[in-house]
Amino acid sequence: MIKPQILADNYKEILIILNNIIKNEGNIPLIDYPVLIGSRAAKWHIYSFREPNDWDLMATPLQTTLFINKVKEYNATFKYIKLIYYPGGGLILAGEYIDKYTADKKLISFYIELVSEKVDFRNMKSIFEGNSEDNMKVDDMQDDDEINKIEFERFNDVHPKMSALMILELCCNIEDKTMLPLLSNFLCIVAPLKILEALKTSLIYCQADFHKNISDLHLLRDYVALTQTKKKNIAEDLYSPQRDELIELILETRIKETEIIYSKPGAYSINLNMSNDDFLEYEDNLFVQKCISHEDLYELVKYGDHPIYQGLRDGQVITLRKIMIMCFN
Repeated sequence: MIKPQILADNYKEILIILNNIIKNEGNIPLIDYPVLIGSRAAKWHIYSFREPNDWDLMATPLQTTLFINKVKEYNATFKYIKLIYYPGGGLILAGEYIDKYTADKKLISFYIELVSEKVDFRNMKSIFEGNSEDNMKVDDMQDDDEINKIEFERFNDVHPKMSALMILELCCNIEDKTMLPLLSNFLCIVAPLKILEALKTSLIYCQADFHKNISDLHLLRDYVALTQTKKKNIAEDLYSPQRDELIELILETRIKETEIIYSKPGAYSINLNMSNDDFLEYEDNLFVQKCISHEDLYELVKYGDHPIYQGLRDGQVITLRKIMIMCFN
């Protein structure tokens, strides 16, 4: 299994790496502002959405350096900050910062996907050969010379675009914007609902936070359905919405990237064309971690005194709103 590598865990070293990337990119900006995704963007669109815990962004290296400098400029302190490379998956800046001058010392969590149209963050040139230590641990002996050697491959026509790059290109003309807390004048474009729905769909193929993700997805699809010109039967709103070709491509690409980052196959890629014994033989790689009997499953999803499927067979219409009430209760 390929493990992620922490390239740097202090903001000064991270700025060195990012500035070197910027030199290789050129000065033409891909997009004017970072793009806000995740639960924070969903909350911007949907007042009833759950309270978000962090700020998920997609940003260019230049915008990411601006973010780091803004945090330092406004007397905030990084509780922690890490630049993480996922081989085949991309480059992530994750951390938390605190405004030490406020009474409650508000803690802001952030997760930034770095995006470039010229540099392929999925493929870093090897500079740590011979280092047998766990890749997740930062080498304390790493000096500025080694930091300066960090370099990524450039894009070519053979490699497909990353989903984040497609999203930034799609959001260039979006007018909806918001501002990060404590950082005045640091604006972010708010990703539209159709993108948020596709991103959330890509997450339900992995086990992490499944129940939260599926609940979020139901609510997002409810609101996406309201924006579509051709109104579907309300009982169909839990299913995939009508997506254009670009959004479908973003979703397919994102699923593959998510699988790489989580280091295990998603549910969609599991081969069921085999015997039960053969399937269960590979328990270490098994996506399904729990077996539930049909009777228990019907009990979980019954509507009133009867399973939902019985009502549907009788021609009864169960509205999305009633299903949502059951899910959230």
